[in-house]
Amino acid sequence: MKSVPIEIYKEILSNTSLMVINKWKTGRKYTRTAFTQRAFDKKYPTKNLEVSLAADAMVNLLDDLLDEKLSDKEKEQYVLEFLRVFAIYSKNNIPSLNNWMGDYINKLITLAVAEQVYQSQILKEKKLKELTQKSKELLTCRGVDIEIFVQIALSTHKTSNNVFDKMLSIARIFRGMNILKKDIHDIEHDIKIGNKTAVLLVLNKKNISFREYADELTKLLLEEQEKNIQSIAKELKKYKLEKVAENFRQMTTEDQREIIKKSKEL
Repeated sequence: MKSVPIEIYKEILSNTSLMVINKWKTGRKYTRTAFTQRAFDKKYPTKNLEVSLAADAMVNLLDDLLDEKLSDKEKEQYVLEFLRVFAIYSKNNIPSLNNWMGDYINKLITLAVAEQVYQSQILKEKKLKELTQKSKELLTCRGVDIEIFVQIALSTHKTSNNVFDKMLSIARIFRGMNILKKDIHDIEHDIKIGNKTAVLLVLNKKNISFREYADELTKLLLEEQEKNIQSIAKELKKYKLEKVAENFRQMTTEDQREIIKKSKEL
């Protein structure tokens, strides 16, 4: 399982500016397509790479438009960039993508509301067990942003509906762990722009050890992911997707190690 170099995406998105590419290269933004490619490895349908990258770029641009403090000129640049990427996305449509994308956008809209609800609960919670449970639910919810990219990757594979749905859940938990890692990495940036995250809320709790919180939370995520994998173990072999699930598990574990290491420094 190899990491995918961002350099290969330059040619594919050559009609756009380097706004998104540069953020991918520096790690300021993560590309969900690269995560999915890494998990699927040789089973990734390269013919769908362009549409996946276009969708990835659109989500990144919308995320910045909503979360970052941008000047009017910067907003204009983002809108122009979005239109360029949307043109690439539109010309590379695949069967079922419109329905998936419609559901995906609705989930992202709902996510914004759900995130506020979970953060409110996390802010009030004083017990570690309940705090980690709410945080796990929030991260799994936020992890939904990887779904469309896994759907694109699975679109050329024959699977049952159960396996298809479970693979999305497995990927969603990986993404939740990955978001936790990113939130810890972005602490200073989030404080600077006034972006509230569960990480910042927990760090401000004097009665909670962040190290213990990170340890318990990451264990919960790994346990949930393992439960999903084991529930379809036989079917994964039937559809030759066991290696994909294993790669997602490995990626999740790698992020957990980084989180635990970083939590000791906070």
